[in-house]
Parts: sequence; C-alpha cells; structure tokens
Amino acid sequence: SSSLQQQPLPPSWSRTLPSTSLSGDSIAAAREKLEHDMKRNYTLNVGRAIETLRDEVPLMLSEAMDLSIFSEDVTLTDRSGHAIATGKKQYAAFFASLRLARRVTLSNPTVEIKALRYLDWRGEISVKFQITAAAPLGMEPLSFDAVSVYRLNEKGLIDEHRVDDITRMNLFERPSLFEGLPL
Repeated sequence: SSSLQQQPLPPSWSRTLPSTSLSGDSIAAAREKLEHDMKRNYTLNVGRAIETLRDEVPLMLSEAMDLSIFSEDVTLTDRSGHAIATGKKQYAAFFASLRLARRVTLSNPTVEIKALRYLDWRGEISVKFQITAAAPLGMEPLSFDAVSVYRLNEKGLIDEHRVDDITRMNLFERPSLFEGLPL
C-alpha cells in the first residue's frame, strides 16, 4: 500500500502575509483606483462598441457580428419593449436567420449607416441606417430607414438593442403598374 507523504509548502507559500489592517486613507485610495479602472474599462468598451457598430452594421446581412461588445444577457426588443431575443445565442440566431433569408431570396440588400451617435447622458449608442434591396419587375429599389438604439450597461457593454423605428421609403413614389400602357 502506498502512503501519502506530507510535502512541505514551497518557500513562497510559507511567507507571512502583510497586515490586513487598512487605514481609511488606503481604503479611499483603493476605492479611487478601482473607480478609475472601472471608468477606463467603461470608456474602452464604449469606444470598441462604437467602432464595431460602425464597421459591422453595414455587413449585418452578410456576416456575423462580433458579439464581444454585448453583455451575456443582451436583449433585442422592438419599439414597444417586447423582447424578440434574449441572450447572446438568441441574438446571434436572430441575425443568422436574417442572413439566411437574404441568401434564400437571392437578394443582395445593402446597408448604409446614415448617422451614428453616442448619447453619453443616456448611456446609449444610436445608429440610423438604410437598407436598400432590388425590387421585382424592374421597379425602383425598396428602401427602409431604421434606427437602432443600443443601451449600455455599467461596464460599457450593450445590454439592449432596441429597433426604434423602421420606415419604408418610396412607398408612394412608385410608378403605377399601368403607367405607360395605352388605356
């Protein structure tokens, strides 16, 4: 039978820990450093979210988005606040279904950002974009303007993506199907 021998602790483990009694000044300094680090991380995350949205919203119907800018419990909602998808997996699946629909319909819509704003006082990033797709029968292309609002959490990660407004453009500007026919 094998016997277990007690091994001595490594020298680095046997050192005594420094005194844990902290003065009020050192607690305040530690708190200040922590707050500074949290603000710095928040700012870095917001900057990364803005850059990612700027670069990837135009590609949202053809490529998967970098999900590192989203919190694990991100929620995709409509204008009224009803949840469409909750969590990164459902969020990614929703946009994957849009990309699949694009491939199935053989359409190649384009997405163009019209405005991107960081609303610091609201903790939001607002993106106005336009989706344009070819229309059947030689009609003018279909265009939709949309506004997405991305709400940020305390870490600067996106925890809600709200589709605030979708407007179909050229709705009343279309030529009649009978235009040009001798009637």
